[in-house]
Amino acid sequence: MKKDPNILSKSLINYIGEDNIYSYTHCMTRFRVHVKDLNKIDLNQIKKIENVLGVVLNGNELQIILGPGFVRKVFEETQKNFPNLKFGELIEEDLDSSNSKDSEFVPLSSVAQSNKEAIKQKNNSSIQQFLAKFSNIFSPLIFGFIGVGILAGIGGILQSIYIDPLTGEITNEIASSWYSFFSVMLNLWKDAFIIVVGWRTAEVFGGEGVVGAIGATMFVSSFASLYTAPFISQGADGFQFLGISIKDPTTNWLTIGFRPDEIINDVGEVTGYTLSYASGAIFGAMMMAFISIPICKFIRKHTPDVIDMVLSSTLTFFVLLVLGYTLIIPISGIIFQMVAILFDNLSTNAFGAAFLAGIFLLAVVFGVHQGFVPVYAALLDSTGVNSLFAILAMGGAGQVGVAISLYFKADSTSILRKQIKGAIIPGFLGIGEPLIYGVTLPRPKTFVAAMLGASIGGLFLGALSSWGGITVGLNTMFGPSGLLAAPMMTAKINDVIGNVGKAIPLYLSALIISYISGYGFMQLIGTKGVDLS
Repeated sequence: MKKDPNILSKSLINYIGEDNIYSYTHCMTRFRVHVKDLNKIDLNQIKKIENVLGVVLNGNELQIILGPGFVRKVFEETQKNFPNLKFGELIEEDLDSSNSKDSEFVPLSSVAQSNKEAIKQKNNSSIQQFLAKFSNIFSPLIFGFIGVGILAGIGGILQSIYIDPLTGEITNEIASSWYSFFSVMLNLWKDAFIIVVGWRTAEVFGGEGVVGAIGATMFVSSFASLYTAPFISQGADGFQFLGISIKDPTTNWLTIGFRPDEIINDVGEVTGYTLSYASGAIFGAMMMAFISIPICKFIRKHTPDVIDMVLSSTLTFFVLLVLGYTLIIPISGIIFQMVAILFDNLSTNAFGAAFLAGIFLLAVVFGVHQGFVPVYAALLDSTGVNSLFAILAMGGAGQVGVAISLYFKADSTSILRKQIKGAIIPGFLGIGEPLIYGVTLPRPKTFVAAMLGASIGGLFLGALSSWGGITVGLNTMFGPSGLLAAPMMTAKINDVIGNVGKAIPLYLSALIISYISGYGFMQLIGTKGVDLS
C-alpha cells in the first residue's frame, strides 16, 4: 500500500468539505479536524480511504488515525494544498498500540479511545475544559524537553565516568567540557521555557501571545539584573523602590518574591541585602499571562481605533508592570515556595512517594496529570532534580506488570491477549493510555493492582532519598516516561547533583520493581470476575 501524503490530504479535505472545516491539527498518530457540521460527513467513506487506519469522534473533532510520522506529512501537505484553512497546534498523543486492520479483534488503541471518550463525556465539566486547554499549553513543548534532556543525559553519562566517588568532583577536564557542551541546549531551554509558556498560556486562553511572553520574562532568572534594577540598594537600610523605602527586604511584600538575603560581615552585622531572581518561575509566568488577557481586551475595547495600536499596547504593559511588581511576583513566589516544599517532602519520603506513584493513574484518568508540570518546574528549580517525574513514571510500570499477568492468564486464542500483545511494547516505553483505558480501567481489580504495583516502585525511590541520601529524578521539567526516560535521569547525592552513572541503574531498578509488583499484586488479587475474553 503506497503512502502518498499529498493524495491523502486532498482526499480527506474533499470528503469532509473545505467549507465545513473550522480548523485542523495533528498529534503523534491522528489527523484532527474540527468540523462545523458532522451531519455533512459520511464517516464510512472516510474509513474506506486508502491509508486511513481508523476514525474516532470526540465532540465536533474528527480524529483520523494515520500512524506516527505519516500524519505529520499529511498535515504539511494540507498546509500547502489548502492555505486558506485554519490550522491549530500540535497536540500530545500517545502512540497507537497497533495499526492493524485485523478483522478478528479490535486493536487496543481503539478500545482505549472508546473508553476514554466515554469517561470524558461523564467528566465534561468546565474544570475538564480548562484542563484540556491547560494541557495544550505544554503539548507543543514536549519535543524540546525530550531532545535537550537526552543530550544532557549523554553528557552526564560521559561525566559520571570521571566522578571521584569520595569527593563527588570531576577528575577529567575534557569530560567536564563535553558535559557542558551537551548541556548547553538544556540550560538555554530552562530560561526560554518560561517565556514560551507565557506566550502559549496567553495564546491558548484567547489573549495576545507576545504580551504573555514579555510578561513572563520577569520570571527568567537570567534577566534578574534587569527586573531588579528599580530596587536601589541603600546598604544596611535595605532598598528604595520608586520612592518607597524598604527597610527589611526579607519581610517586605514588594521584595519577598525575589529571594532576598542578608549580607553579614565578619562580626555578625547586617551590611546590606541582595535580591535574586523572581522565585515565582512558571507560576508567575502563567499568572502574568492569564492576567494580561482581560487587561488587554478591556483596554482595546475602550480605545479608539485610530490610536489602538499605540495606546493599547502602552497601557497594557504599564498595567502589567504595576501588577507584576505589586501582586504577581510576591504571590507567585509564595505559591512556588509552598508547592516546592510540599512536593519535595512528599517525593523524598518513602511513604509519600509511594502515595504519589499510586494515585498518578487516577490523575491521568481524570485528565489532571498535566497539572503536575508547574510542580516539576518548582522541584527542578529548588532542588536541581525533578524527582516527582521519576516517581510518577512508576504508574505506567505498574500497569505493564498487570498486563503481563493478564496475558498469561488469558486464553491463548483470546482477543485480550492479542490486544495486550499490541500494547505492551508502547507500555514499556511509557505510552500508557492504551493500557489504562483498554485494559486496567474497565477491569477495576486490575486498575487497583496497577496502582499498588506503582506504589512499590515509588516506595523504593522515596526510600533511596529519605534513607539512602540519593534522590533520582529527571534532568529537565518534562520528558518521555518508561524506559525512554532512563537517559534523562540524574541523581542528587549528598547535595551533589549529576551522578548519571548511578541514576540510570537506580531508575531502571525502580521500573523493574514496579513491573514485578504489578504482576505480583495481580496474581495475589486474582482474576475472579475479571473479563479475560
